[in-house]
Amino acid sequence: MTIDALKKIIYSVVKEYFSAADVMWSEQQAVKPNKPLIKLKMDNFVPTQHYITESVSPEIRRIQPVTARLEVQIFTHGNKVEIGGDTYYENSAVSDLVEFSHYFISDYVTEKLDRYEIAVRTDSPTDDISAVVDTAYEYRAIQTYQVSFLTESVGKAGVAVFPTSSGGGTRELSDMSNGWFEQVNNIEEEIE
Repeated sequence: MTIDALKKIIYSVVKEYFSAADVMWSEQQAVKPNKPLIKLKMDNFVPTQHYITESVSPEIRRIQPVTARLEVQIFTHGNKVEIGGDTYYENSAVSDLVEFSHYFISDYVTEKLDRYEIAVRTDSPTDDISAVVDTAYEYRAIQTYQVSFLTESVGKAGVAVFPTSSGGGTRELSDMSNGWFEQVNNIEEEIE
């Protein structure tokens, strides 16, 4: 699985829960939408040291487990509270994000992500990061999760996707033969 494919799947699961909110990936060049807003960020991609190697004639396909950090931030107006003739908004960011966590690690989502060989677990406490912005309080909370998934590389150069949006990878690198099956055939001929 590519990281882009992983992000699409994670986005769809988050958007399913926050259907009435704007959901977007952080660090995009875009105008910040109105609240409620959910911002997602994935980073700290850490592959395991060793591949799980599976031979597929005539090439070798390498499968590598990877763990990444998913950060979910919620921006909300809060809960509207009316007492007497007064109206104010109470901070609900942490409570709303804890409720999302119940969904995100539920059996329903686990079964959905299992189809893609993705696993999710909470990685931190839910933190209130509310702040004063432009003389008004902005209710915010943050939660991080560990996301585990499998990546794939093919052939001698390990290039499965080309070109990347950054200009990496070429057809020539992708088409390189690893020579593994030719070497096995030569060894068998020598034995006879």
